[in-house]
Amino acid sequence: MLNAALVALVMVTTASTPQAKPAQNTTCPGCGGVVSAKSPTAMVRGQNYRFCCTDCGAMVQKKPDKFLHKDGTPKNRN
Repeated sequence: MLNAALVALVMVTTASTPQAKPAQNTTCPGCGGVVSAKSPTAMVRGQNYRFCCTDCGAMVQKKPDKFLHKDGTPKNRN
């Protein structure tokens, strides 16, 4: 019975959680540093971004308008 309740909870949580778009940026939206597929990621406005470090991820999450255009494009993108 407990297993069935846990499965139901996971299904409800998964169904109601929106999926973030995958990270595709090649530079850190926070400081402009180079990022790779192994870089830390964070979700901002429903979009995942790669960051050079977790501090940049936290910084962009706190003030997304400072670092991202309304369409989600990083402002430091060349």
